[in-house]
Amino acid sequence: MVAIAKVYFSSSRAKREEESLVHKIKRIFREAELDSTISRGDVVAIKIHIGERYGHTYVRPKHVRAVVELVKELGASPFVTDTTGLDLTSSRGDALKCIEVATLNGLTNETVGAPIIIADGLKGLEGVKVKVNGLVLKEIYLPPVLAEADALISLAHVKGHPRTGLGGAIKNIAVGCVNKTTKALIHLKNPPYVKEDRCNGCGLCVKFCPKNAISIVNGKALIDHENCLLGCGCWSICPEGAISGFRERHRTQVEFGLAVADAAYGVVKYFTPSKVGFINLAYDITPHCD
Repeated sequence: MVAIAKVYFSSSRAKREEESLVHKIKRIFREAELDSTISRGDVVAIKIHIGERYGHTYVRPKHVRAVVELVKELGASPFVTDTTGLDLTSSRGDALKCIEVATLNGLTNETVGAPIIIADGLKGLEGVKVKVNGLVLKEIYLPPVLAEADALISLAHVKGHPRTGLGGAIKNIAVGCVNKTTKALIHLKNPPYVKEDRCNGCGLCVKFCPKNAISIVNGKALIDHENCLLGCGCWSICPEGAISGFRERHRTQVEFGLAVADAAYGVVKYFTPSKVGFINLAYDITPHCD
């Protein structure tokens, strides 16, 4: 029988310094024995969501720093991490944009006390395969940087979400600890396809595709689904709207939820449960994703 994990709660209200969230985070970290997930000399990934360019709801830098300091006290080397978003054209579509957004939101080496590293590389195209044999997903791709870490601490900002209902620890690792292809597989039932009646053969998508998975055949774009990475965003750059959009290919709500669970399982399986810890911070809660 699988043991049920203990969950520790604390109010964010404070009247004295020792009641502040910084101190409460450190107390909960120790009380929940998250220090047992970390060994001296470990390289520890602290997974956050860096927020959006114009948003203001994300984990505050001082709260990230509290966890960083705890990891350092244990003789380990922490880094703070997130992954690129779906669609290379989006505000967090590549690592350069992610670092810029993180900096705008006050998340820097200086403020959190550890390097900010985007785990899935410059564009989020590569990954380490992990077999999950789940109800929807059979495999996931873990970002290379995360795959080389020794332990993982999820420091999630709790928020509402239009599809999962609530976003916290599970979503933070399920969608946040995988590469673009896996993100797409979680969200989408089908790969992008070309609407031939709209395509004028301009070739813009051919130049855009980082895997050379699109070609022009008989004056129309053709997507090679064997090479397609699924989540790069070719649909966003087509001036004619000739490539099926993201929302046109959504999984059903049930499938999406199961895919999220499959991905979360794969991440924990890779590290083993004894090397993963979770902290959720529920403040500035929005009805939609950060």
